[in-house]
Amino acid sequence: MRCVSLLLVASTFVMAEERAQLVITTTPAGAAITIDGQLVGLSPRTESLAAGVHTVTAEFSGAMTSQTLSLAEGETRKLSIALDAVLPPRPAPVAGLITIAAGALSFGVGLLLQIPAREAGQQVHLLFERGGAWDASAQRLEQAGLSAQGWSFFFTGAGVAVIASGLLVTGLQLFGHRTDFPTLALLPTPQGGLLTWSTRW
Repeated sequence: MRCVSLLLVASTFVMAEERAQLVITTTPAGAAITIDGQLVGLSPRTESLAAGVHTVTAEFSGAMTSQTLSLAEGETRKLSIALDAVLPPRPAPVAGLITIAAGALSFGVGLLLQIPAREAGQQVHLLFERGGAWDASAQRLEQAGLSAQGWSFFFTGAGVAVIASGLLVTGLQLFGHRTDFPTLALLPTPQGGLLTWSTRW
């Protein structure tokens, strides 16, 4: 019985020594790593592998690179994979700029409507100073001024809101592909799914 126990301990020790350590880093970080066709997670990461030949694939934003390497028993190797050269170009913020332009146009219309509103207000003020009659013509003048003032507030407020939206869209378009932002990803695996979080310091 003792011999069997010693044999099991010895076989476990031999199996542990046959494992190799592979330290995987990518540029940029956060690439999906597949080893021998099995998704293992996001870079950077360290994997314990059996000695022999392995194929490591890194994928990021549609760019993919594979490398095949041979690991010896008990070996610790570092593998660096660069994906910068094949990253898709950052899109121009066309939608954001168009939104900002539309907001600026609305804001400008609001400012222009202030001109007839002020003129109507001044005419009504002069009418009261001179003691003029408050007839239908004066009432229409006041109503036109109030209407212009209301529309001015509407277009000015809408312009500010649209400009703010355009700036937000532009920021997302310009910086949405940065890799130093924290990343939360759900990756499918043969066993179900892998939820990972990564960031770059």
